[in-house]
Amino acid sequence: MYGQNAFTYLSNFIDNIDIELELYKRGLKEYAKHNINYLYYSQLRPETQFFTDILDKRNLNWLPKIKTAIKKESCFFAIGAAHLAGNNGLVNLLRKEGFVVTPY
Repeated sequence: MYGQNAFTYLSNFIDNIDIELELYKRGLKEYAKHNINYLYYSQLRPETQFFTDILDKRNLNWLPKIKTAIKKESCFFAIGAAHLAGNNGLVNLLRKEGFVVTPY
């Protein structure tokens, strides 16, 4: 299932490289403004729905591990920006668990 969607995404990406580069530049600007929601919701195109499936599943799998690590000691996590936003984004999931999450 994901293989065909990945092929479709890549094919569309190449066919529309100029548009994709502009979207990338806008993503950088939005990220600099701490607008993590833009990064997540910009992925919600029909041919890339599998990305949100992957993001949500990974976030839900990571949450218990992150909670355990945070409770033991001060931590640094390198996480792709798209994993931060959305209902099942790590920022929202951690806040639901009672953690205070603020932009740096």
